[in-house]
Amino acid sequence: AFRVPCCDSLNTPSPRFFAEIFNKTTPGGNFLGIDTSVCNVFTSNDPEVPRELVIDPDGRDKFRKYIPADRSFVNTVEDYPYPYVINRLCWEFPCVTPSDWSAQHLQKPNNPDTVRDLKAALDITVLKQGVYCLVFHPHGWIRNDQVIELIDHAVEKHGKKVKFLTFREALERLNQHALEGTGLRQDEPLVSTRLLDANNDGFMDSVCRFADFVSSGNVWTPETKSWISWSAPTGLRGSPPGILKEPRFGIFHNDGFASMLCTLAETYKGFHFDGEDWVPDPVLNALPRIAITTGVSGQSERDEGLRFRDLDNDGCCEFIVSNEREQAIYQWSADKKEWASCRSPCPPARRLSRPTAKTPACVSSISTRTATTT
Repeated sequence: AFRVPCCDSLNTPSPRFFAEIFNKTTPGGNFLGIDTSVCNVFTSNDPEVPRELVIDPDGRDKFRKYIPADRSFVNTVEDYPYPYVINRLCWEFPCVTPSDWSAQHLQKPNNPDTVRDLKAALDITVLKQGVYCLVFHPHGWIRNDQVIELIDHAVEKHGKKVKFLTFREALERLNQHALEGTGLRQDEPLVSTRLLDANNDGFMDSVCRFADFVSSGNVWTPETKSWISWSAPTGLRGSPPGILKEPRFGIFHNDGFASMLCTLAETYKGFHFDGEDWVPDPVLNALPRIAITTGVSGQSERDEGLRFRDLDNDGCCEFIVSNEREQAIYQWSADKKEWASCRSPCPPARRLSRPTAKTPACVSSISTRTATTT
């Protein structure tokens, strides 16, 4: 596991870190599996959490007050104390707010209110059945006896509901129970698993790929705390050739259930998860064929800049084509039952595909927001 230095005080983690540093392997073939550099902030927005755990007696948000007000600090998620995947290969374990640095920055070192609030964050984590990744330093911002007080609180109040694990042990459990014994990154590149909320219930599900083919997947059932398995249609390839050897997922329907773009018998096919199985998706199957074709360069495996992103925050994804041959954004019209080109294409000289020997080296990526369902 790894933590970016100063992640609790500065915006040190970045998309470039996850793409160009974390995801790389060493000359010896070693690599990282977990990062814990994003700060989770519990808020009063969750109705399941008792108010006294998230609101101070003076009415302030108990945990938002620790976000440093003297600088821009955006390295946070809210109310999500769970591992999630960044850029396909990284398990992100959010660290708890406050850290000892953010606490001393607000109320001086060794303040008993810091321990009080850390205990409250622990109680919420147990309630939400999440992970609690504590950030503390050997710089005199929190005493060792205060950390022991927090540990004693966990044991005495929550008992067997709390399990102390190393990051290696946590990763082994994720691989075993969520990824069918595989992992996000395999020595065998033909096997991979992707996580997404297929049925919009707030719980992550999985899609497994073997070679170029989407083979199977699992849907989590919280009522029974078990997985329900499904099998993909025969011959369902991971994605159109020339993009990535994995499906492209997006949200295109009001039910919030996931859809995926794949290839079947050399033809592009879209499928929608109906709660039990993947069925043909009329929205994806109406994608502009010319636009898809421009994103495919023979059998090249490089990224050709096809994306699904919710650009206007309406809950449904747009279709982005961004490469040296085409710059376009298409939006689905539910009334006309067709994809229409948006008036505002991608910014000039910006595209999602990486430069090659035949494309200028000065191009860079555009920034988009991803639709979320959790």
